[in-house]
Amino acid sequence: MPQLETLFTEYLRHGGYLTAIADMMRGGHIEAATFRTYAEWLRGDILKHNRQEKYLLEVLRGMMRTYATQVSWVSLAKELSIEHHKTVSDYVAILEDMHAVIVQEALAEHTLSAAPKKAKKLYFEDPFIFHAVEMMLGKTHADSTAALVETVAVAHFFRKYGKTYYIKGAKGEVDIAYLQDDTFFPVEIKWTTQLRPEELKQVMVYPNALILGRQRMTA
Repeated sequence: MPQLETLFTEYLRHGGYLTAIADMMRGGHIEAATFRTYAEWLRGDILKHNRQEKYLLEVLRGMMRTYATQVSWVSLAKELSIEHHKTVSDYVAILEDMHAVIVQEALAEHTLSAAPKKAKKLYFEDPFIFHAVEMMLGKTHADSTAALVETVAVAHFFRKYGKTYYIKGAKGEVDIAYLQDDTFFPVEIKWTTQLRPEELKQVMVYPNALILGRQRMTA
């Protein structure tokens, strides 16, 4: 377990990017040039789509402020100088096509599809992208571990099942829901040392739910 925890902590930094892994193997940290290379790729692709770099940076700042929380295009646009929420959604759609961002919609449980009127949650597809964007914006979060763990979980379920949702229910929120065999499976991520029953009310509604945490199970 200690070795797995060490490797997972490293993954929360390099995200599996080979250049970043090589940096860490050589010097114990990811070189600024590696982050800059990725940032330049983001900028370059946005410019190829005839979009503006300043709007890209605004959208990314808005994403970081609302990271992994429920947000609508309208509420996100209100925090930016961008005049129309459609512009925000267009930039996010480009980032989604670039495999930089995951847009997670709320699940309509009765139709097993996205609930179009509910807010969305935005994630980067990889912890490395999160750190690269932080450096790009010149900001760092004091402790982003919990958000990065949730990012990893969302990204891996997304890769396996092609689409993930979150659940907004009467008793609270569930981080992930994936579909399989015409059934949805809820998954709650808790990167805390203690599981509190009041935080699990919604996920406990479902008999097929999974809770992923950092606590070790004892015999």
